[in-house]
Amino acid sequence: MKIFIHFIGAFLLGTASVHAVLLDGPRVGNGGPRVGNGGVVLICKNRSGQATVQLLDHYEASKRQWTLDLGSPKDHYFQKVAAVIDSIQRLNPSRAALYQEWLASFEMDTYFTDAKLNLLKDTGEIDTPPKGCDLAQAAVHQDTNLRGDRRYIINKGIWNKLDNNGKAGLVLHEMIYRELVTQYPPHGTSYFARSLNAFFSSREVKTMHLQEYYNNLSANYVATMDTQYGLPIVITTASAQGEFVHTKVRFSSPDTVDFAETAAPILNGIFYTWLGNKVILQNGECSEAAAGRYFNAEGAPTCLDALVNELTIQEAGINGKLFFKDGSGYLTNIRESFVSVDSRQVTIRGDGDPTSVLPGPLPVLVFKGTVNGKDVTLEGSEFVLDFVQSTVGVTVP
Repeated sequence: MKIFIHFIGAFLLGTASVHAVLLDGPRVGNGGPRVGNGGVVLICKNRSGQATVQLLDHYEASKRQWTLDLGSPKDHYFQKVAAVIDSIQRLNPSRAALYQEWLASFEMDTYFTDAKLNLLKDTGEIDTPPKGCDLAQAAVHQDTNLRGDRRYIINKGIWNKLDNNGKAGLVLHEMIYRELVTQYPPHGTSYFARSLNAFFSSREVKTMHLQEYYNNLSANYVATMDTQYGLPIVITTASAQGEFVHTKVRFSSPDTVDFAETAAPILNGIFYTWLGNKVILQNGECSEAAAGRYFNAEGAPTCLDALVNELTIQEAGINGKLFFKDGSGYLTNIRESFVSVDSRQVTIRGDGDPTSVLPGPLPVLVFKGTVNGKDVTLEGSEFVLDFVQSTVGVTVP
C-alpha cells in the first residue's frame, strides 16, 4: 500500500527566516554567569535638602508616553505587582504565569543589604538626569550558582524610601530583567527592561489589542508572546552576527495572528509554525531534510519516535499531551500533527509529506488529558474536541 499525504507548503522550519536584519541595531548579551542591573533610581534633592526617590523606569515612562496605573497608593506593593500581571494575562497568559511564579518566590529570592551598591555599567542608554538629581543603584540581579545565593540584592535604605508604586516597579523590573537576560537571545543591558516595565504598568495595556501588544514587545526585542489561543510564538531571535532579528508574524485582524514562524525549541523542544488557526508541530531533530541522514537500514526514520507535546488551549478548556503512538506513521523524515482551532472546536489530525511513497500504517495520534474538566483519552488519525458542547469525536485509521 502506498500512501500520499497532504503537506502544507508554507511550513518554514529549519532555517530562521527573518522579518528584518538589524545591521546597526542592538546586539544580544553574552549570557552565562553574571551580575546584572537589577534597578536604578533617581534621587533628587530640593533646596532644603529633602530627597525624593523615584524608579528610573517610572521617570522614563512619560518619555515613552505611557500613563502609569498601579492602583491606589494604599495598596501593598505585592498587590500592585499582582494587578499588573493580571492586566497582561488577557493577552499573554504564558508570561503572566511565569511572572506569577517568580512573584511567589520573590521574598525568598531577595537579600536586603545596608551596603551601597555601585552603579553598574549595563544600564544602557540614559538621558542626563535633571539638575539636582543623581542616579543610584537600588538593586542588582545575580545568577544563583552557589548554595545560599539570592537572586536579587536590594539596598535597604533606598527600598525604604520608595513608595509602594516604586517598590512594585522595582519588583517588576527584577522579573522583566530576569526574563530578558535568560531568554534566547539574551539582552546585555537593562534598557529594554525599563521600557517594558513602563509598558506593562500602563493604563493603555489594559485595553490594548493583540497586534499593538506584539508591536511593543517586538520593539523591545522580547523573544516570545502568545497568539489569540494562548499558544506561544517566537517573535525575536538572533542572527549569526549576534544581532536581534524579528521572525515573521502576520495579523489578519487586530486580535488575530494568522501566521507566525517559530524557529526555536519551545513547547518541550518541538518546533512549530502558526499558520492561520493551525499549529504545526514538528520534531526538532528532523527539521532539516537530508537524504539518508535520518533513516536506518530498513528505510525507517530513526528520530521520529518521541514526538511528545503539552497541548493547552485555555479558551477551549483543553489540557493534555498530544503524541504519536509507538510504531505508527513511519512514512518520511518529516512528520507533523495539525491542530485546527475555530470558534467552537479543535480538530487534530496526523499528517506527513506528499513526497512519501513508503508503505506503512497511517499515523495514529494519541491525546491524553482533560477537556472541560473531563478526563479524555483518544486515539486516531483525526479527532475533534468540541468545547461548546463538551463532546469528542474520533476518526480511526
